[in-house]
Order: sequence, then C-alpha cells, then structure tokens
Amino acid sequence: MKNDSLQKWALVAEIVGGVAIVLSLAFVGFQIRQGSEQTELNTRAVEVSAYQDLISQMNNMYLELLGDSEMNDLVFMFMTNELVPDEQQRRQLFIYMGYVFRHAEMAYYQFSRGLISEEQLYSVTVPLRQVLNTEMGYERWRDQPLPRTYTEYMEEQKAAGWPEIL
Repeated sequence: MKNDSLQKWALVAEIVGGVAIVLSLAFVGFQIRQGSEQTELNTRAVEVSAYQDLISQMNNMYLELLGDSEMNDLVFMFMTNELVPDEQQRRQLFIYMGYVFRHAEMAYYQFSRGLISEEQLYSVTVPLRQVLNTEMGYERWRDQPLPRTYTEYMEEQKAAGWPEIL
C-alpha cells in the first residue's frame, strides 16, 4: 500500500514538475520577446536621434548664414559660380567647405552603420553636393584628408549625376 501511495505522489510530483518547466519556458519566451521589442525600439530611437542631429546641424548652418548677410552673399555667389574670390573670401569659403565636408562625412558614417537610410543621406548632403558642383569646392574636396570609403561613395554619386534616390 505504501508503495502505491509513493508511486501516486511521484506521478503527481512529475506532473507538477512538467507543468513548472512548461510555465518557466513560457515565461522565458515572453521575456525574450519583450527584450527583442525593447531592442528594436531602442534601435529606432537611435536612428531617429542620429537623423534629427544631422538635420539640426544643417539648420544651424543655414541660420548662421542667414544671420550674416555678407557670408550668405559670399556662399550664394560661390554656389552659383558668380565669384572669383579674393584671399579673405577664399579663407572664409574654405572654412565653410570644411564644415560641409565634415557634416556629410558624419552623415555617411551614420549611413554606413545603418543608422540612416540612403534617402536620408541624400537629403542631408545637399550642401556637399552644392559645394562639389563648383570648381573651387571640388578642388578643395580633392585636397582633404577624408576617409576613402566616404570620398569614393560621394565620387560615385557625383559621377552618376547625383541620382535621385527619393
């Protein structure tokens, strides 16, 4: 009789243990799914933040140009190839171009890391494309110590006539 009783208790313990394992696995699965969803949300937040920062940098550059009418006129004349700059203007434009090159480099870096799309890269590199479409800008670009992958990518895009991605 005791043997029957022990076998019943062993069976009950086995069933309870099996149910506990199933519940534990379900809980672990739920936690993994929540972790994956959180990781995806964090990734999206980083992507949005990266793109937002690039847009903010562009806006700040444009606001600075708007606040300085002399520089604004200088950049406009430079972009429309209506300028043969004197030495002072040349220095100012070199500083402006350096900023544009580095801004686009950061955008390319974020693109190469998958943080922004190619469409977003295209959108935030408008100032670079404008600079590279000028003779002086392109010469300055060729003299810059910039990462090869970045310059090669932009050179390919320029050679393709800045294809419309959007």
